Amino acid sequence: MLERETEQIIDRVAERTISRRDTIMLREVLSSDVPRPVKVYIRSEVVRWLQSDLRSAPRYARINKNVPGLDQLTQAFLRSLADAYQFSRTDYISIIDDAVHFVQSYACKPQWTLENFVFDKATVLPVDEVMSRLDYTYDYAYFKRLIAKVIAQWNWREVRFDDFRMLVSRIDAQIVKQHSATELAMLAKPIYDFVTQGNASAHQAVSVEPLLVFFEDKRLINLKEHIETVCKIRGRSELTLSELGTFIADVAIKSPEAAMAMDKETLYGAPTPDRLAGTGISDVEMNVVVAEIAASGGAAPSDADPLGGSEATPPPPAPGLPDLQKMIPSKSRTKFIRKVFKKDADYYNAVIAELNAAPTWQEASTYLRDFFALNKLDPFAEVVVAFTDLIHSRYGTSA
Repeated sequence: MLERETEQIIDRVAERTISRRDTIMLREVLSSDVPRPVKVYIRSEVVRWLQSDLRSAPRYARINKNVPGLDQLTQAFLRSLADAYQFSRTDYISIIDDAVHFVQSYACKPQWTLENFVFDKATVLPVDEVMSRLDYTYDYAYFKRLIAKVIAQWNWREVRFDDFRMLVSRIDAQIVKQHSATELAMLAKPIYDFVTQGNASAHQAVSVEPLLVFFEDKRLINLKEHIETVCKIRGRSELTLSELGTFIADVAIKSPEAAMAMDKETLYGAPTPDRLAGTGISDVEMNVVVAEIAASGGAAPSDADPLGGSEATPPPPAPGLPDLQKMIPSKSRTKFIRKVFKKDADYYNAVIAELNAAPTWQEASTYLRDFFALNKLDPFAEVVVAFTDLIHSRYGTSA
């Protein structure tokens, strides 16, 4: 599945970065023209290597881990070091192979990939290990956000594999229930982005096979079988995003359940009962997820613009600070999306959500520096300075 495209992307990433050289620094990779999800994976892996080395240092054991803000400072330190990390050619070719295969797998079957990547063969993991593994992901950002929400709300210290698997499945089920046909089609956009390296359009077609795998991963069997059957009848081996939305709408229109209460979990084929078996995630705990998705509309793009950005409400801002979504004027928002975020409103909303959660200017500025490096932005460009100034103003004169 997508083997040819995967190998082409690996070759293209290598050519656009290390080419025929023997070494390359991570900061060069972050400023290169390669897909963002690949950059996120590579950087997370380097940070993990450095963190492992730091923790194994003899004197590190004497650090008091209970010092407030220590984790944030450590992560900022590691990210700064990571930028200067120098790969050998052998190590770099190996990591881009891992990164591209991971991005491809996660785009097509996010539930399966999360379960296997986060836990591997473990049955229980500390919360910080789970969250650090989720840092490798870029697409389907709602998983990381909602998992973190449940963990924080219920003060988990460790996560069992069965609970994690159930939580991921139930999050996806709730997302499906609150999406229209067009929005559900847009959930598959990372597959189109992977094939086109981020240049997907409403008329760009991709192979049906990864789309079938995507809906099977969500246990939407009725929908998967409908798409498969119609494509066979019509002799179609590829679908555009627009066509995919139409196919999904057809299921809703033709299904006998459509005359009922429009429970999309039933309509599209709910996750199978055995997928939800277990007692680790209670309905009370899931209420956190349900409320968060309801408040944000599932972070789904609007029907009016199938390839536009989400107008979803982000998570609440850090306590005692104004909400960046409300602070930034609509004209400035439009300008920033166009000039800083390259017309990617989803990316804009994701970055603002992260900045909204930053309790201090120190953390926000560290995040911005990483963001500028990752996207090859000149921090002194007029529009970038305007964006930075707006974020800085949130923290007042003491920032």
